[in-house]
Amino acid sequence: LNRARKIQIVLEKTGPLGLTLAYTNTSHGALVTNIEDVGSIVDWNANRTSDPVRIGDHVLEFNGRVYMGNQLSQILKDEKVRTLTVLKYIQADMSILMGLSRQSFV
Repeated sequence: LNRARKIQIVLEKTGPLGLTLAYTNTSHGALVTNIEDVGSIVDWNANRTSDPVRIGDHVLEFNGRVYMGNQLSQILKDEKVRTLTVLKYIQADMSILMGLSRQSFV
């Protein structure tokens, strides 16, 4: 059984987020498909080496509310402070990404 753990991360928009997310218009949240070399997530991960955001994690909520993937991608572009709820899996099955839209926040 591969149950997800929920973590909350708070990021202040000082530049790019540094993530590529995959989603559909009807998906709840989005999956992390890439982490760039620069961005708020990179800084977060550097300070939390025991529990970093990784490829395959699922960004489920923004400020405690679940959004559809396309809504989430727009909000991430616009908001200055981001409180994200991320579901972390022990090992993600990346085959679930087939057919999803991708949006890079760099």
